[in-house]
Amino acid sequence: MDVHFIGQIVGGRGFGGVEGGGSGLFCKFEVEHDPGAGWVLIEGTPVGQTHVDVPVDSDMSTWDHPLDLHFRTQSVAHWPKIKLTVFHHDEFATNQLCGYGFVHLPCSPGYHTITCPTWRPKGTWFEELTSYFVGGAVQLTNDNVVTSPLDRSQLHTVSTGGVTLSIAVILKNHELHECGASGLKLSLVRLLFLEEGPKLNDAHNSAARLRSRAYMQAHMQELAQQAERQIQGLFRQCEETGQDVNLNLTMEIGTNEPLGLAMYHIAAANGDPGMMYELGRAYMEGAGTASNPAMALQYYRQAADAGNAKAMVALAECFLHGKGVRADPASAIPYLQRAADAGDSKALQVLGMCYLRGEGVGFNSGRAVALLQKAIDMGDAAAMLNLGVIYATCQGVARDVAKEIDLFQRAAVTKYWDPEIGWRSELYLSKYYLRGEGVPKDLVKGFALLRKAVAAGNADAMWNMALCYEEGEGIDKDVAKAIELYERSAEAGSVKALDQLGEHYMTGDGVPTNPTKAVSLLLRASNCGYAPAMRRLARYYRAGTGVEKDYNQSAFFLNKAVEVGDTDAMVTLSDYYQTGIGVPADMNKSLSLLQRACNEGNDDAMAKMGLRLLMGAPNVTRDINKAIAILKKAVDADNPDAKVTMALCYESGLGVEKNLSLANFLYDQVINSGNSDSILRLGLLFELGIYVPKDMDKARALWEKAALAGNQQAMLKLLSMCFPHSASHGSTTTTTTTTQHTPSVSQASSTNTSTAASTPSTPCPPLPKKRRNNY
Repeated sequence: MDVHFIGQIVGGRGFGGVEGGGSGLFCKFEVEHDPGAGWVLIEGTPVGQTHVDVPVDSDMSTWDHPLDLHFRTQSVAHWPKIKLTVFHHDEFATNQLCGYGFVHLPCSPGYHTITCPTWRPKGTWFEELTSYFVGGAVQLTNDNVVTSPLDRSQLHTVSTGGVTLSIAVILKNHELHECGASGLKLSLVRLLFLEEGPKLNDAHNSAARLRSRAYMQAHMQELAQQAERQIQGLFRQCEETGQDVNLNLTMEIGTNEPLGLAMYHIAAANGDPGMMYELGRAYMEGAGTASNPAMALQYYRQAADAGNAKAMVALAECFLHGKGVRADPASAIPYLQRAADAGDSKALQVLGMCYLRGEGVGFNSGRAVALLQKAIDMGDAAAMLNLGVIYATCQGVARDVAKEIDLFQRAAVTKYWDPEIGWRSELYLSKYYLRGEGVPKDLVKGFALLRKAVAAGNADAMWNMALCYEEGEGIDKDVAKAIELYERSAEAGSVKALDQLGEHYMTGDGVPTNPTKAVSLLLRASNCGYAPAMRRLARYYRAGTGVEKDYNQSAFFLNKAVEVGDTDAMVTLSDYYQTGIGVPADMNKSLSLLQRACNEGNDDAMAKMGLRLLMGAPNVTRDINKAIAILKKAVDADNPDAKVTMALCYESGLGVEKNLSLANFLYDQVINSGNSDSILRLGLLFELGIYVPKDMDKARALWEKAALAGNQQAMLKLLSMCFPHSASHGSTTTTTTTTQHTPSVSQASSTNTSTAASTPSTPCPPLPKKRRNNY
């Protein structure tokens, strides 16, 4: 029989990082055949290399390298296969490995377009990190391993891109060898169901063959051509090596095709747990069939009961996210624990996040960190990213900038095979370079990383880039560009962008003022569970900004934010309960919310609780030692209000040894950081007797310090004390100035004494902090 393969290697796609910049891809190929099995090459070149293609505006490298081979054979056994090796040729004229792959050439007559998936060996974390920064991916010392399934099964690999081939197959004298289309159909059926494949006989019992036969017969017409092209090579390979066919189904047959579903049914009927899991995933994702979560859960359970760790994790995620079953995090934990005990890195990662969020188990940040670290030791990139975020946001652990950067850098290496984790990690890294935090400040590198994530369509990256344009952080300020990026980020699903756009439309910054649109955007973000949008709405309703003033609505949105665990909302709502604004006055609830926020590490809550304990507020037993301990924690968190209170303690010797130098140092720290408002506010508390006994002498002393720092409100307060007849004028001026400083309506605490007397004794609003790029 004569076999002609005529076509071309079309190109490669999905290898990443080669768009423009003078770098491109090329591919080496080798068509392997077995002369010992009767295959003779009559004409053609089985080994070669494509040219280097530099894509301009896409990730597709086009080669169109011709293939024209003529073989003669007496048997269809040992059908030829093509081995591919893809390289990245960079601007420095060095060649870096992108991936290996092989595929059997089509075995039925006609024109075929096939895609060969590629992979590369996975090195140690140090080798991967070195490769990311220096180049030089890990390579095989002997590429014969590529086409040897027994040797290849020992490798740890990661997927890269894919190479597309277009090949026409012409068969001559094939009727003599039963190698036509009908012959291949018959051979396939015999091999599957009539026990002519000796390696399959031991694996299939008669009941399984009957179930498989019924399924295949129902789908034979639609699957026959696909089976001819794909399954023969797989079975011949298994016959040659003695390896069980079930082990190779996932590698050789994608779940995106009905044929894959048919093969999974065959292996699942044989009791293979791995194929039960794959079949469950196909039904869950609708790959090769209509999506059927109930059927997916059935196969996941069977595979999990048979000990398949991946199925345990998949089943747990169904319970966590309510996929095909009612959401029940508690039912997910046993499956995750079993899979984690079996050494599954994803199970360790997901279980760790459950402990961090308190989903199905009690909150335990220490346990979460330990589980994530175990997953990281096994190379889990998602765990690296999540643990980096935990350290960066101080979720139950102290900040460790060096560790954060190390984790994000290691996770960023995965961008070539897991783009989502890769881009998110590079997004976090960009912030360190932009701020010069833990690394030398490098605006060029920071914005390069940020732009790559923006180009990848990452909503958080767009939000962060918009924030840089809005604040002029490392780049020329451009509010119009910021608005454009916020809009794109919101379209990509960012609730943070909805929140920022709401603020801009409310204030008219960069866009026409539109309170209706602002509230609509904020409600969308609020309905998505975004606490800052809830707090912003609460502030607008309290102040009557763009909406009718409504204290009850303000309290309603604060309660919503508290329900999702927002500690800033807890602090503000605590003030509401203390003063009876929007809710009935209730000191017990006020203290409970403040204590809860303290327990979660909120430094504003610590500052207020420390002050209450220090001075003995209503329903609070005075405890100076406990107060000092809490205040010191808040000072360590750089809270300006706590620094002012501790400075007052060192100045007067209250609870600590008197130390004027340390007191002045703390005052200077607050003033130099531009937070003289904190000194002003503490003076107001002494003036009004809120949290502390009323003491005009202390209020005056504090206002004098704030006035020396240039605080105009403090100057007006001192002026009103010296010239009481000017109080009414000072009141108007002070109120106007305060409105510029804070959007809250807690203006009573920033007016003079006569104004305060006509309004509820409202605690001063927290100092507006400089907006930071959120994690």
